[in-house]
Formats: sequence, structure tokens, C-alpha cells
Amino acid sequence: MKKRAGVMAALVAALGISLGAQTAPGGNRAFTGNISDSACGLHHTMGGSAKQCTLMCVAMGSKFVLADESHHRVYALSDQVKAKAFAGENVRVVGRLKGATIEVRSITPLK
Repeated sequence: MKKRAGVMAALVAALGISLGAQTAPGGNRAFTGNISDSACGLHHTMGGSAKQCTLMCVAMGSKFVLADESHHRVYALSDQVKAKAFAGENVRVVGRLKGATIEVRSITPLK
């Protein structure tokens, strides 16, 4: 019984990961969320807008991340330059997932 529960938990976790990302051409995957910072992650703690908070935290040493609120996941981003242009915005990131880091191929805004 315990073995079956463990297998079910693993399947549910895998399903949650696959629902958050769609397969894109070339083995890349598409992820959606907002460009946040590694200090705040899913929830901004400084005053102002999400963009202002993200940029302030990055100026103090944080890194840009993709915060997927619907799946409660935060991904590191390999390309900090591309991410800066979308600070605080909802985006679609296409790239390869390596551990908890997305090797960014492209970032586009969601409307």
C-alpha cells in the first residue's frame, strides 16, 4: 500500500511539471509565468509595482527568475539580459529545463 502511494505521488508530481510546460520545436519547452527575482520568487515583498520590486531586488544582487504562480514553481533563468526587458510582466519562456534552470531560447510577453 505504501509503495502504491509513493508511485501515485510521483505521478502527480510529474503531471504537475508537465502541465506547466508545453513541448516546443527542437526539444525546447514553453513555460509561462512572470519575470520576478530570486529574492521574492512568487510573492513580491517590496512596495510599488511588480516591475519596480523586481528591478530593485536585482539591483541589490538578486537574479531574474520565472515565477509560475499556477504551479507554485520558480525557475532560474540562464539569460539575465533578455529577462530584464520583461521585469514584472507575464511571459512565455521557451528553452530547455536543466535542473531548476531554464536555458532560455526566447522570452515573449503574454497578452
